[in-house]
Amino acid sequence: MVELPKAVVSETRSPIAYKVYFLIGLSSLIALASGYFFSIDRVALGIFLVVIYLAFFIIEVMLLDEGYYLAWALLGNVIGLALFFYGSFSWYLVGATIFLAVVLAFAGYRGKREMQNMIKLHFFKASRMILGPAITAVVIFFGLLLILNNDFAVRRESVDRFVEVAAAPVLRHYVPAFTPEMKTGDFMKSMAQSSLAGQAEFTNLPPQAKNEFVNQSAVETEKGLEEFLGAEIDPGETVAGNIYNVISFKLAGLTPQAKFYLALALVGIIWISVKSLEFILYLPLALLAFIIYEVLLATNSVVVQLEVGSREVVSIR
Repeated sequence: MVELPKAVVSETRSPIAYKVYFLIGLSSLIALASGYFFSIDRVALGIFLVVIYLAFFIIEVMLLDEGYYLAWALLGNVIGLALFFYGSFSWYLVGATIFLAVVLAFAGYRGKREMQNMIKLHFFKASRMILGPAITAVVIFFGLLLILNNDFAVRRESVDRFVEVAAAPVLRHYVPAFTPEMKTGDFMKSMAQSSLAGQAEFTNLPPQAKNEFVNQSAVETEKGLEEFLGAEIDPGETVAGNIYNVISFKLAGLTPQAKFYLALALVGIIWISVKSLEFILYLPLALLAFIIYEVLLATNSVVVQLEVGSREVVSIR
């Protein structure tokens, strides 16, 4: 276990105390910046900063006394991560914040217990014990808030990107000229023409009859799709636009309870995806934390020493 010298507790103006407060303040500021960018939907910057925060969280758990300073560090970190979401207060936010605090505290406890059982300090083994629950905490916290705080609103840009990346490659097998900005009516006609082109009966029809047959088939497909989706489709709107309108319509019709359960399902999917990649995520996070740790050792900010009983500990000095 990592313990601070008694001087840190008894003398709040000691050089060691200043270093402790600086570490707590810096990690809390990084957490605050991460929460801010998530709250304004700048998710890429939020993820970048939360990665840095998790690296500092490992350092906090390893260096700070769990009975006093680590508790204050956890409080500052949780406030930083959650603060900017309290502009739109909800009980979902309170529950997510409590969950975040409890699981981060468990991550700290788990890391400390692992270090207690080590005769020689193994940085990466201890990091792995800390990161597992810590990643779970921040993924579920931000995932739940991003979904519920936006009231399940979707952005048109996100739908366009999804259609281009995920749907377009599949749809181009049937309509080679497909783009997300293609008119839905034109897309339906192209689909109908593509499906009818291989039929001998259609091939033998005169051009005018072919056009009428394609138009009729497109109208029938459109009506069937509307019945299946339970929403209207505008043939003059783009494919991406209609997808956006249908998603917005369906989400707006959800009850609060349905939204909550759907949010849990979506967060569960996100969490399972992240957990399946945890080993890959662990390597860069642990490496970043190790670099910070080595810098602290190189600058004599921390020291590794043998405790009574020949157990290796690391402490701020």
